[in-house]
Amino acid sequence: MHRTSLTRPVVCIVALATTLVTADAARGAPPDDPNRVEQIAGLDVAVWEPTGGPRPYPLVLFSHGFGGCKNQSSHLARALAQRGMLVAAPDHKDNRCGADRPPESLPPELLDPNNWSATFHDDRRDDLGKLRAALQADEKFSPQIDTKRVALVGHSLGGYTVLGLAGAWPSWKMDEVAAVVALAPFAYPFLNGGTLEKVSAPVLFETGTADLAITEALEHQGIFAKTAAPACKVVYHGADHFAWTNLRTDFQDATAAAAAAFLDEVFAKRRPTDDILASPQTARAECK
Repeated sequence: MHRTSLTRPVVCIVALATTLVTADAARGAPPDDPNRVEQIAGLDVAVWEPTGGPRPYPLVLFSHGFGGCKNQSSHLARALAQRGMLVAAPDHKDNRCGADRPPESLPPELLDPNNWSATFHDDRRDDLGKLRAALQADEKFSPQIDTKRVALVGHSLGGYTVLGLAGAWPSWKMDEVAAVVALAPFAYPFLNGGTLEKVSAPVLFETGTADLAITEALEHQGIFAKTAAPACKVVYHGADHFAWTNLRTDFQDATAAAAAAFLDEVFAKRRPTDDILASPQTARAECK
């Protein structure tokens, strides 16, 4: 089995970055707040309701970063809802918005590539599986959901989660996933025996030139190259690991617009092209 050549310090930096989405990241601007938060399938779930478009709506399940929370990227969720998508985001058990998490409390499995396998944070797989099943069975939500247009979106460890569900871990595979958007994804584990080449849905990767370790893995260690086509990547000039959270506002419009445009194309059964990802903040974009 192939093992990554990442040094421990680099892995520590990436893992630490995913833990720093605390109380400030949980607070979005009021217009971006979820329409409601409720218990669904035993999970605390933020829901953003679509503001237009014909029913039934596409469903977007959002997975937050390690130490983040359900509303850490409320600007993105609101942007997708404004494009006619129903967005649901659960708190995973590692959520820490509203509470500091010191670096020394990082779980060792994040830092050691030898621990990276399909059991790595498989509770997140279960969370999104339970949430989807519950929404599609619920008398209130079910009539609103187009089960043929279900997308998975995740940031950092959430990006790992949604890629795993799309087939990068075969044992995680979720049926009928229409599209995946992986935002600054912690995807190193898939270089240790994952099956990115078997991802069964179109994937958009978003990352930034200032998120050095994540972008290095995406572009030079094989994450994008190994991912099955169709797939796109867009790299933002100067964007760091938090550009997809409420902590940063300077990249929100560009990153959300690219994600929405990509999903619109996939839901319309068109093959995405790199021109839909372009913005003044784009350093480079590519689709295959």
